[in-house]
Amino acid sequence: MTSSVPTWIAYPVLAFTALVVLGRAALNGDARSSRRVTAALGFLFLSGLLRERAIQLHAESFTSAVINVQLTRQISTVMLMLAMVPLVVMGARWVIGTRSEPWNRWIYVLAGLSSAALLAVGTRARASGNYIDVTTGWETIVYFGIFSVWTAAMASLYLGVAVRELRRGSLPRQFIVMIAALALLSLWGVEESMSIAASGVAAGIDVARSFVLWRVAANENNLIYILLLAAAYAAVPPLHRVSEYGGVDRWSRACKTLSPMWSDLTSACPEVLLHHLSANLSPRHRAHRMCVEIRDALSVLGRFHTVRPAEGNAAVCLAISIAASADRRRSGELPGQFHSFAVVSAAHLSDEVHVLAVLAKHWPASAESFERIKPLGESI
Repeated sequence: MTSSVPTWIAYPVLAFTALVVLGRAALNGDARSSRRVTAALGFLFLSGLLRERAIQLHAESFTSAVINVQLTRQISTVMLMLAMVPLVVMGARWVIGTRSEPWNRWIYVLAGLSSAALLAVGTRARASGNYIDVTTGWETIVYFGIFSVWTAAMASLYLGVAVRELRRGSLPRQFIVMIAALALLSLWGVEESMSIAASGVAAGIDVARSFVLWRVAANENNLIYILLLAAAYAAVPPLHRVSEYGGVDRWSRACKTLSPMWSDLTSACPEVLLHHLSANLSPRHRAHRMCVEIRDALSVLGRFHTVRPAEGNAAVCLAISIAASADRRRSGELPGQFHSFAVVSAAHLSDEVHVLAVLAKHWPASAESFERIKPLGESI
């Protein structure tokens, strides 16, 4: 197959995909699911690259026609099929769990045999110089039958996962949208696999020529746009990791906001520290631990809280009251009757960070500033 997409569209998409593959390989760690997505995108990239006419001609010239244009086209199809393999492995694990792991080696062996079979049955079409997509004969039927089995297996697995999760219910709205989109994409994948298999049969027995030509035109045009969507989706984790390294992601910013208040409260109540925060923890994990320790410190400081009527901004008064309580405990005062602080509870980590960040934004910036507001804290 040779792409019909203009080079000014195709080459930027290919360059972007290559950057995403390299970024994922460098930044996304050793999780198996991450490696499998990266491998799938890598094979998809190779398929798109080998569909470019200039690449096909360059390969033919560089290898003295050992790898000619017709062979490069079929290798592109093999790469596209291989892109399905790690996704099939992932889908199988989602459907039946760890029981699928012993099967993985056989899935990979079957993928290798399928690749060899595609190139073998494509020999006559290569010799004729035609697309195998339009070549009459049993080889075309087998060729697209093998390819469609892998496409259908991948799409069916993910469709099954999506339907299962939607039927279970009790999902947050954003997950419902995401899983519904997965279901629609998987359904489209099933339709595509059936359409491609039907086109292969029609070409093999030389019927429905207009349908076959439409399918060929779609195959020439669609892949680069599918590659763009896949690369954009796969780019999210490495971009998120880069934002973490730069300290500009939401959780890193939350940690910076909470840090002064967290530091003062844990110095007054060191027993609440679950363990020292490690630099190896993710920003989200650090923010979670800081929220837990702040809440625990507030429970301890309730014995040092003097409840007085508050005047002015409620958040400012509450922050000053907490700071004054921490100062009393730090100075060695004896605890008194417990009075809880009027800090709103939260059901999710995002809400918890928001609630505590409101207080942290009004936290005294230094010991000197605390001394200036200390009388106000004593009166709250």
